[in-house]
Amino acid sequence: CTSIGSCAFAKCDSLPSIIIPDNVTTINSDAFASCPKLSFIKFSAYLTSIGSRAFDNCKSLSSIEIPDSVTNINSNAFSNCSNLKTVKLSKSLTDLSFMAFYNCDSITEIEIPKSLTNAGYDYDNSEKGAFNNCSNLKTVTFEEGCTEIPNYLFANCDGIENIIIPDTVTTIEEWAFYNAVNLKNVVFSSPRFACPGVISRQPTDNLKSLYSSGVIRSEYVIFFIIFLFLFS
Repeated sequence: CTSIGSCAFAKCDSLPSIIIPDNVTTINSDAFASCPKLSFIKFSAYLTSIGSRAFDNCKSLSSIEIPDSVTNINSNAFSNCSNLKTVKLSKSLTDLSFMAFYNCDSITEIEIPKSLTNAGYDYDNSEKGAFNNCSNLKTVTFEEGCTEIPNYLFANCDGIENIIIPDTVTTIEEWAFYNAVNLKNVVFSSPRFACPGVISRQPTDNLKSLYSSGVIRSEYVIFFIIFLFLFS
C-alpha cells in the first residue's frame, strides 16, 4: 500500500497515535480528520503529499515534523488543530495550499523553507493564506537561500509582529502579508528586492522599525512605507 485512502481513519475517537510506514507516499483527503485524541504522528520518510483536510480538527495534536520528502500540502490539511504549537515544514516543500494551517491559533512562530514557490489559492479563497486566522503567530522567518515570498502566504495573519527576510529574497509577491495589522518589526538583510503588490493592505499603526543589515537607500524605505500605511 502506497497511499492512505480518503476518510480511512476519520472520526476515530480513540486513536492516540499514528506511525505511517515508509512505503506510504500519499495521505489522501480527510484520512485522519476529526480524531480528537490524536497527539502523535510519525510520518513516512518517503511521503510526498498530504491531502486536503487530512488532519483537520485533530485538537490534541501539539507538534508535527513533516519529512523533507514532502513537496505538497493541500488545503486545510491541518486546519482547526487548535493545540498545534510546533510545526517543522519539509525542506523540499514547493506547494502550501490555502488555509493549510487555518485556525491553528497556538502556533507562535514558523520558518518557511527556501523551496516554497507556491502558496496556492482559488478564487473563492484568494485572501485566505496558508496560515489564515493563526492569531498567535508572531514571528515569521525564511530559510537562508529563499528567493521569493509567494502571494497570500500570510494573508489575514493579524497576529504577526516580526518578519525576518534574508538577503537572498529578491521578490515579495502580491498580498504576501495582507492584513498584517499588528506588524511591528521588519528586518531586511538586503534592500535589493522587488515588491509587485501590497504587502499589508490595512494601516499598521503598530509598525515600530524597518531595519536593513546593510546600507538601505531612502527610496526603498519610502516605497515600503507607502504600501504599509496608505493602501487600504
